[in-house]
Amino acid sequence: MFDGQGRYDWCFRSPDGERYGAFAARLSEWLREQDAACALVVVTHGVVTRLLRGLYARLPREAALILPVTQDKVFRLSNGAVEEISVSPPDACGAAQ
Repeated sequence: MFDGQGRYDWCFRSPDGERYGAFAARLSEWLREQDAACALVVVTHGVVTRLLRGLYARLPREAALILPVTQDKVFRLSNGAVEEISVSPPDACGAAQ
């Protein structure tokens, strides 16, 4: 039933968990509340960013569920577009490479 990548896990409800529809509705409402904001920096988990990117780009559910779940990426959501911003991890001394 599960593909090991979390794409279909939304079809099931774990105890005290949310299904896709409830989660999407909650994040959609949050996105609507941000319409007047000039700029935001949002830090979140990979699954949340998958759904936020899909909602922001107005992707159908099926397309949103196949977006990669990343823990080490930065995305810019602006003017209806989603752009991945390249970042370099720091080296052992803390300086960017």
